Amino acid sequence: MPKLLYADDDEKLLRNVADWLTTQGFTVETVADGAAASMLLRTTTYDVVIMDWQMPGKSGPEICKEFRDANGQTPILLLTAKGAIEEKEKGFMSGADDYLTKPFHPKELLLRVRSLLGRQVQVSKTEYEYGSLTLDLAKNAVFHKEQKLKLTSKEFALLDFFIRNPEKCFNTDSLINRIWKSDNAVTDQAVRVSISRLRVKLDSYGCQTTIVAEPGFGYKLHILSASDSNIGDSGEMQ
Repeated sequence: MPKLLYADDDEKLLRNVADWLTTQGFTVETVADGAAASMLLRTTTYDVVIMDWQMPGKSGPEICKEFRDANGQTPILLLTAKGAIEEKEKGFMSGADDYLTKPFHPKELLLRVRSLLGRQVQVSKTEYEYGSLTLDLAKNAVFHKEQKLKLTSKEFALLDFFIRNPEKCFNTDSLINRIWKSDNAVTDQAVRVSISRLRVKLDSYGCQTTIVAEPGFGYKLHILSASDSNIGDSGEMQ
């Protein structure tokens, strides 16, 4: 399922468009602030980014230019009320792949997104590998070598997210927003318990790939080596 980031400070439009795109088969992560959108692009992998031109914190073209300067390759569609050719030129010069003027019909947005997905080779990718782990999207499963891991739905969601974003740290709030976003009652302790159980399960399969904690930063997927002897049984750095 293609994963989209949609950034727009018009929260009503943000909600309506995200809901509609979800019905069309996309996973949609939303944010209403330019600075937050910039941070997500540094830490999370998406198939397409839809971004409004004017947002608090940072503008769409600013974020786009920063992302391209950092060698970001994800296709970006800019949304704006500005229709002048000079503005379009500015958007494309910042590194945008396409441009859609507000107001727009949702079907036109869908066509633009699908077109960008067609240009993105990664969207046809059905497997992600990290260490001895393989995430098979076609089978909705994770394998250690050729052995299928028996995971709960939450463990699978966590491992899916970490395999797509290896060696990137995420704190408990970030994981709640991505994995438990529909559960308002989840706590930091629940996240830690889920990670601990997943870590134990990975170890039971003989995986050298596990989830470690870096104090002050969060959790990340990591391949253990001899130099990681300072990682305790809990997975915390000591």
